[in-house]
Amino acid sequence: LALWLSDGDGSLLALAALFLGAAAITKNEGEVFALAAFLAAAAVAGRGRLRPLGFAALATLAIDLPWRIWVQVHHVQIAEYSLSNLFDPGYLGRQSSRLGPAARELFAQAHHVGSWSFVVVLALLGLGGALVARSFRTAAFAAVWLALSFAGLLAALHLGLTAWVVVP
Repeated sequence: LALWLSDGDGSLLALAALFLGAAAITKNEGEVFALAAFLAAAAVAGRGRLRPLGFAALATLAIDLPWRIWVQVHHVQIAEYSLSNLFDPGYLGRQSSRLGPAARELFAQAHHVGSWSFVVVLALLGLGGALVARSFRTAAFAAVWLALSFAGLLAALHLGLTAWVVVP
């Protein structure tokens, strides 16, 4: 998606939709990353690119949709909480004591090399490289994507939708 933003090649956008769709059906957090990626891209793409970006987002949704339908048809309960709780101030207030521990755990997991290999370091190096290369659109996309992804994961942890395993 970042490459498409920098050079506009439509095949890169199609591949981004495919890979983000694969992430969405692989794990619930993949949906968070896919949504964050499209929101970040929309923020920096420019008006002329919003239409193809919207089609790519719809393609990603189309990849995820059969799984969502299957889950609904088979009444599979994935979590005890509903995402609609994110919009319930009363619920959020009652759960506010979870926010600090959830943020600390998310940072701890991001800093633990054994949990993710060197993904965080490589992402930061890529962001720094984009700034050095004066590719500000790519750098902005990466920064917004990272921030939105962190916020989405934090919301999932805050609501209890995601269980993190602490690696000793």
